[in-house]
Amino acid sequence: MTRQTDIFPQLGYGGDYTELCNALFEAELVYLARSQEPRFQTHGAALQRRLASVPQYVRKTAAALLEAQLEPAIPLALDVQSACWLAKQRSKPWLPSDASHKLAAWLGKHAKLALPLPVFVLEESTQTISIRLDSVDQLALEQEKLHLNYYGWFGLDGEHLDAAADGVTLHLLQPKKAVLAAACAGHRWRAGHKLPPQALDLRSLLLSASIDWQHLGEIRRCAL
Repeated sequence: MTRQTDIFPQLGYGGDYTELCNALFEAELVYLARSQEPRFQTHGAALQRRLASVPQYVRKTAAALLEAQLEPAIPLALDVQSACWLAKQRSKPWLPSDASHKLAAWLGKHAKLALPLPVFVLEESTQTISIRLDSVDQLALEQEKLHLNYYGWFGLDGEHLDAAADGVTLHLLQPKKAVLAAACAGHRWRAGHKLPPQALDLRSLLLSASIDWQHLGEIRRCAL
């Protein structure tokens, strides 16, 4: 009988790799079981494809996280047992800045495909604020906009240009180190008070490993 730890051999990363793989695998199964994404709720084939790819993405994500934690400028600590990043949470949430010209100037200089960026998310029904990670998958700088893989089109000033889900407000934030750290650690706030961090899915964790903490306008390439 194959033991769970045999599913994810160490591959030279040491015992932390196997422990991290097991934690990621468990967390992703819980995420999929609770997911409200319509494609998983209405199309069994989509869920089957996602489940089939989980072991591959778990191995890739575990290796990427273990490499990323060695970056000298990283402001995070990796919790291997819980498969999450840890960072001190500030008491007040990060909010969109009135200085939209600074964000536009930064994006005009640094925006590129696959660049990780932080998104302000306000769930209006509960007044819960979180910072989420997403990445650029289309550029239209001549039209002063860009497209993120999950959240859609944004103007270079940070304004969301697509119809968001009912009751959700989105805004692109300038990628400063503290803001990105909050996104990686799953920080949340409600009514100006801290909430327990939310767990990141595999996609977001893998994206967190692509942040170049010394040069936020660049993309860290994982040696996988």
